[in-house]
Amino acid sequence: MGQPTALLKHTPRRRRTRPEPQTVGELVQHGAARFKAMRLKFGHGTTNARDEAAYLALYALKLPLAQLEPHLDLRPTPRQIANVLMLFERRIEQRFGGHRLLSFKDAGTSVGTSLRRFALTALAGFASNEVVFVDALLDDFIDPRGLEFGGWANGGFVSKTERGNVTEEDRAALIDWLSKRPEVEAVMMSGPLDAWYTDFVRDDELPQVFSR
Repeated sequence: MGQPTALLKHTPRRRRTRPEPQTVGELVQHGAARFKAMRLKFGHGTTNARDEAAYLALYALKLPLAQLEPHLDLRPTPRQIANVLMLFERRIEQRFGGHRLLSFKDAGTSVGTSLRRFALTALAGFASNEVVFVDALLDDFIDPRGLEFGGWANGGFVSKTERGNVTEEDRAALIDWLSKRPEVEAVMMSGPLDAWYTDFVRDDELPQVFSR
């Protein structure tokens, strides 16, 4: 005689979840594990998952690309962490390394800014000018236009949230928005760049498109 159905039920196992990365070192470890799990191929400047994750993390955080070790314990802001994780996932979407497919090619743009050095408040609880500026950029311009931004107050890379190209109209609107911010003294911006595989333009190589 079989057991009652109720006795056959069991409590499902609790799923174990990893905590979100909090430091640069943890971000690199997370990215490398994701890349290995997805069996990414490499061939555009890095040769393994850790170097790839380190490169993308340092780029998104606007840190020197050849100086990972001094920044391993650095704790990025939640926005910065989200930017790095987003960049990792975009890299995973295109898994073919140096053998990219033309249909995956999307165009973005590099942007740099020169900000006035206002005196920062020392009162606890008040955000710095850079945090206020980046929050405004994301909330008032990037998100409403369906764009993504990887970087910080001094610049970064702008791309589409979905597949597609950052248009000339997007670029012109971004220049206009930045030029109206009182803390912005100058804006530098590249032309269209491959959002997946590009030799990132150094800040000092970006053409100036606005200055006061």
